[in-house]
Amino acid sequence: MFISSRHTRARSGNHGIDIQANLTGLTRDLEIAYRPVLEHTNWGENWDSLVQYWLKFERSDHESKRNELPKKKQPRVFKEWFLNGRKDFPDVDARFGRELCAWWSQLQPQTRQNSKEMRPVDVPQEEWEPIKIQRKQGIYLVVIGIVWWGMSLTKGQTTPESIPEWKGMVDDVRSVLECWASPSPSALPNLGGTKRKRDNASKGASKGASKRRRK
Repeated sequence: MFISSRHTRARSGNHGIDIQANLTGLTRDLEIAYRPVLEHTNWGENWDSLVQYWLKFERSDHESKRNELPKKKQPRVFKEWFLNGRKDFPDVDARFGRELCAWWSQLQPQTRQNSKEMRPVDVPQEEWEPIKIQRKQGIYLVVIGIVWWGMSLTKGQTTPESIPEWKGMVDDVRSVLECWASPSPSALPNLGGTKRKRDNASKGASKGASKRRRK
């Protein structure tokens, strides 16, 4: 079952996000796709932060090596939505939320999947490449999936951020997008050893010069 996307708009734009400014310059199809994400409000600061980092990634000059996210464990509702021409949003339930979380877990780099603690985001940059994808076939699908899930939760007069599973996924996706927006330590060259060598060489040269002066 699908519900018209025209009836899912929030009463006002996302707090702190200039909707029109962030849609300016996009192709018409991307503007239509991205607008619903920006129009949902009152879902908490972490949701707002997720949207901001996602927009920053979508606006970046990153060149994806793939055209679409891996489909293993992708909720079937996405395929049905594609077949429907992405015209209306699917009417999802709690089961979709569990499937979306399972797909997100499947998409994670091996380093994160193997971690027994909280999933680290500081992983080798090449491990992000299979999912670091822009536009309508990329990470946008995860974000719009969170929107559908959040919309389904509001039907029962529940705020999405009060649901631990929904909030947990928002927090994790936000942390990943934040990592993509900022160079992580693993993405930066290790200059520590080089600097120490330069310092030691400089000290050695100074000592040599002092000895020559004493002679």
